[in-house]
Amino acid sequence: MSYNVVTTEGVRTFENIDDAGDYAQAMSLRTGEPAKVFHAIKAENEEEKTQLKTSAVAICNLIIDFFDGEVQEMKAAKE
Repeated sequence: MSYNVVTTEGVRTFENIDDAGDYAQAMSLRTGEPAKVFHAIKAENEEEKTQLKTSAVAICNLIIDFFDGEVQEMKAAKE
């Protein structure tokens, strides 16, 4: 299984969860921005590949909503 680390600088993929976590923590400390680790999704066959392609927009929106929520929480904590 592989893991994607999503930061404001982009996405990096790791095969080891510990490496992914270390990278996420280092990026978060360096940039001051949140970094999150997600399981990478890999299609097993053509049908799954099609399903993943059609759900990619929904997955991206979930990630955007997640980061938007983090920003709103940070703004609320400052006030």
